[in-house]
Amino acid sequence: MPKAPLPDDVSAFLTRPNPAVMATLGPAGPVSVATWYLWEDGRVLVNLDEGRR
Repeated sequence: MPKAPLPDDVSAFLTRPNPAVMATLGPAGPVSVATWYLWEDGRVLVNLDEGRR
């Protein structure tokens, strides 16, 4: 990914609703799930609350 400031086309892409995949490695092995992110103030925000599995 380019360093800040991002090109306009990349910023526009991240602003649209796009699915993302998060992968984690837990005691039972790897897990990947589809999720959504929020592009806000130049940061990608993802809900990583422990209760969300």
